[in-house]
Amino acid sequence: LQHEAKRRMQPDVAKLMEKDPRLRTAAAKALTDKPASKEAKAKMPTKARSKRQLMEEEAFEQQKEQRTAS
Repeated sequence: LQHEAKRRMQPDVAKLMEKDPRLRTAAAKALTDKPASKEAKAKMPTKARSKRQLMEEEAFEQQKEQRTAS
């Protein structure tokens, strides 16, 4: 936004967004939280799953893959 404001010679980003609905829409989309994918959710530590538990699960999966590859 700052780059665009400088390019348009408008030092105030808020005023620039007021005047340009396309820019406002683009900024709103960029700042909106997107739902995490299943893989991202699985990697996210939760209260029930600590980082240590995640590392142990990952190590277990790697061992499992090695056994099936042999």
